Amino acid sequence: MSLVTFGDLAQSLAGRVQSSRLRSDLSRLSTELTTGRTQDAARHIGGDTTALSALDRSLARLTAERTTLSEAALQADVTQSAIGTISDEAAAAASDLAAAVSSGTPRQVDLVTQEARDRFLRISDALNTRVAGRSVFSGTATDRAAVATGSDMLALLKTAVTGLTTAGDISAAVDTWFAPGGGFDSSGYQGAAARGRVPLPGGGAAQVGVTAQEPALRETLAGLAKAALVAEGVLDGYSSARSALASEAGADLFNARDSLTQLQAALGAAQASVTEAEARRTTEVAALQISRADLVGLDPYETASRLKQAEMQLDTLYAVTARLSGLSLTRYL
Repeated sequence: MSLVTFGDLAQSLAGRVQSSRLRSDLSRLSTELTTGRTQDAARHIGGDTTALSALDRSLARLTAERTTLSEAALQADVTQSAIGTISDEAAAAASDLAAAVSSGTPRQVDLVTQEARDRFLRISDALNTRVAGRSVFSGTATDRAAVATGSDMLALLKTAVTGLTTAGDISAAVDTWFAPGGGFDSSGYQGAAARGRVPLPGGGAAQVGVTAQEPALRETLAGLAKAALVAEGVLDGYSSARSALASEAGADLFNARDSLTQLQAALGAAQASVTEAEARRTTEVAALQISRADLVGLDPYETASRLKQAEMQLDTLYAVTARLSGLSLTRYL
């Protein structure tokens, strides 16, 4: 009977191969113990990946839909908050203007119109609200501010009413400037068309995109702009005309309240639909993730046992290797 032996080089190569395999097993088992999932899903489920592939496709689709709904919900929340601020500013300005005009005191009109000018600037800033780096009221042009600065728009309006000396003419000019196709669309609004409706699970869609071109927002800006122009010096020297323009501004703001309320109500309904759909998608994603974990998950105790066994085998290999490397003919003799 012949005896098969291995040379030192072959034994060294075999040791390195075995050591590499054991280290790879240790790394894999450590990851699997940490994550609770197998790294070789196909092998774990016996090679039939049909169910796993179907789960992954559904998860990818539902996760994408949830992300879209989450972004829409955030946009709706921020938009609703900004419109609430605008509504509060407009309501306060309307009340202040009505009280000032009723008092008949030019000084009171001056103070209230100056505050209205500040409110116009704050509302302009509110229309340029951004969330996650995107402009909220600029439609599809999310990379730019929705409107020009309040100061710039007032400068344009002062030019538009140059030469007019009656409250009625100035009021009409401001209304024309903010009307569709007027100066606001060409110089004030810097955005684009409104964003499309957000699809909802099960059919239907919700409109959460609001632009600064909404009629309710145009009316509010126009009303405040009329009072702001008084503070800007328009109609200086015409005390009764200044009071008349402030009165028209207050009346416009009172009328705009209903439009703002309707806009908030419509946005609120869309907001509720999106929030409900987002919650439903979140639940569905969680259920699929549990199903996937059941399919490719591992028993932590079994994995820990295999990891311990691999560690012992690697320790044994190192011990044997060290023992063999210490053998010599001299020591044998």
